[in-house]
Amino acid sequence: MLSRRQFLALPLAFLFAPRLGQTSELVRSATYHAEITILFGLFTFTLDGTVDEEVDRIAGRYRVQIVGDGPGIAHRVESVGRIRERSFTPTATTLISTIRGRVGRTQISYDHERGLVHYHHTSETFFLGRRRMAEDTIRIPDGQPLDDLLTAALNYGQGLLETDGQGTYRTLVVRRTRRAGEGPDDIHPGGYRAEIVPVRFTVTQEGETGRPVVLLDLTPFSSWATTGHPARIIFGPDGRPESLQLSLILGTTVRANFHSIH
Repeated sequence: MLSRRQFLALPLAFLFAPRLGQTSELVRSATYHAEITILFGLFTFTLDGTVDEEVDRIAGRYRVQIVGDGPGIAHRVESVGRIRERSFTPTATTLISTIRGRVGRTQISYDHERGLVHYHHTSETFFLGRRRMAEDTIRIPDGQPLDDLLTAALNYGQGLLETDGQGTYRTLVVRRTRRAGEGPDDIHPGGYRAEIVPVRFTVTQEGETGRPVVLLDLTPFSSWATTGHPARIIFGPDGRPESLQLSLILGTTVRANFHSIH
C-alpha cells in the first residue's frame, strides 16, 4: 500500500490528465500550494512546490517530477519512462516524503523485457514511528500494462485507459500489500510484499459550471482514506486542474491550488 504521506501525492498526478498534444517535445511547469490539517487541526502543514513535465515523442521518453516542501514536511515524486504508440510506460518511479521527521521512500523499477517489477519500500507510521519495509520482485501479468501514479494520468489524457463508457476509468499499479482493516500505526512483523492492484477514478462535471471533476477512490491504498470520500480534483477552462480536496479519517484534510507557468 502507499503510505499516508505518499498517497497525498496521488491526486497531484492528475495535474497532467488533460490533453498533451502531439508535438515532438513538450515542457510544462506549474506551481502549487497545499494546506494539510491532521487531528482536526492539532497538526497543520503548508506545502509549496512545482510540477515539471518533459515529453520527447521523437526520442520516445518522458520525465515528470513533483517537488514540494514546507515547515516539517517535504516530498518528491518522479516518474521516468518510455513512450510507445502514444502510451506512457514507466521504467522507474521514486516517491520520497518526510513529515514530522517520519521518512517514507518507495522505489520501483520496471524490467519490461524480462516482465518483472522490482519494488523497495520503507516508511514510518505517523504517530508511533513504527517501521514498515518491503523488498520484493513480482511478475508483470501477460498483456496487462502497468502504470504508476503519473502515467495513469498521462494515459488518461491520451484516452488509453480502460473505461466502462460511463465515466469510470481503471488501470493497474504496484503497491505495498495491506491487510484488511489495517490502522494508521499497525505493522506486520513479518514485513511486506508488493502486489498489483486496480486503481479507479470517475470523471464527472461540476453542476454549476460544467467544469470537469475527477473523483479518485483512495480506499484501496491507505487506511487514512474513507469510503464515500474520494479525492476531488476540479479542472479550469484551460483543461488544467485548479484545485483538489481530500477528506480523510481523524479530521484530516488536504486542500491544494494550482497555477500553470507554461
